[in-house]
Amino acid sequence: MNRLCIHLALRDHAFEQKVSAAAQAAGHHTRPVHLDAVINNCRVYDTLFVVEEDYHAILDLIEFHNSCLFNFLPTIVVTTPPSVIDARLSTVRFPYKYLPLERTLLPSLLPRVARLFDRLRRARSQEDLLRLHGAVVAPFSAPGATFGGALDPALRAMLDLLFAQKGSLMLVNRWGNLIVEAATNRAIAGIEVPYDHASPAWSVMESGEPLFCEDILNYPRFKKKLDAYAKDYFLIVPIKLYGKTVGVLNLSDKTVALLFDRADLLRAQGLLRLLEPVLAARCGLLAVR
Repeated sequence: MNRLCIHLALRDHAFEQKVSAAAQAAGHHTRPVHLDAVINNCRVYDTLFVVEEDYHAILDLIEFHNSCLFNFLPTIVVTTPPSVIDARLSTVRFPYKYLPLERTLLPSLLPRVARLFDRLRRARSQEDLLRLHGAVVAPFSAPGATFGGALDPALRAMLDLLFAQKGSLMLVNRWGNLIVEAATNRAIAGIEVPYDHASPAWSVMESGEPLFCEDILNYPRFKKKLDAYAKDYFLIVPIKLYGKTVGVLNLSDKTVALLFDRADLLRAQGLLRLLEPVLAARCGLLAVR
């Protein structure tokens, strides 16, 4: 199971400490529920929310995000009899994202429930990817399709599924430069980008790790790119084949929230896995060393 951060919203402080201790004993991190954890998810950990039933504002905010099919903020709703949670959950769009649990059972059952929710989240993610396979891969099987001609609609489909208004996909060529294979800004498609220490894309190529950027001013390395990135909150995802970073997927201008989060990263990585056979063939043609 991935590292898990459990966000708690329980009125009784002593009880919250007891639940937190049980979660930490199971190897999880714990924090109070806060706005950013809901609207932007967590960058390092998977998340699980434990919220008392009468915290209506918190549950309403979680449901606002959970009402999107591709968001999954698993939530244990802590109840105390008599409870009206069944009536509340009858109005949510995806009830499987919630589990009502009586207060007295929470400390002992939390580790097992966390494991079950993690497995459910993974299973639903795989189901979502299977449904998206056609939209992303179909353009490459169209009669007479070329890599560049098919990658444009595939990229647009990926951006729609990731709620990103702008983006591009870049692959490294035989000379070790990045080529913009497809982009929402078609004027930059085909541009070859040599190594540049001040480039966020090249920093991801070097590290092999995704880059979440919230404020370009916090990255002295990227100051040379200030004009290009100062207004953008962006995510750059490494494209890996057989353990080697061969390119990057750039995402910017998220439409449904301010920042890209871990859920976006996991979805982007899943979509890139759907494209692996096509990208592997393309990289073979580019003779990547």
